[in-house]
Amino acid sequence: MAEGEDVGWWRSWLQQSYQAVKEKSSEALEFMKRDLTEFTQVVQHDTACTIAATASVVKEKLAVCRAWSCLSASHPFLLILKAPREQRKK
Repeated sequence: MAEGEDVGWWRSWLQQSYQAVKEKSSEALEFMKRDLTEFTQVVQHDTACTIAATASVVKEKLAVCRAWSCLSASHPFLLILKAPREQRKK
């Protein structure tokens, strides 16, 4: 009988240990899923902000270039300022 009780005790302990590991693994998996979801949201938000900021800067630069082109056409002196140094020496 003592051998049967030992086997029963081990079996019970193993089942409890297995259940505890299974629960902890499930908790860890859920934690990782939440973490990954949060990380994804942050990356998407930061990417959108960076793209918007870049687009804004490019838009401003294009506006300045267009304004400079208009001014250069109406004022020939500005063409001299705008030309590379090699062309100015000629």
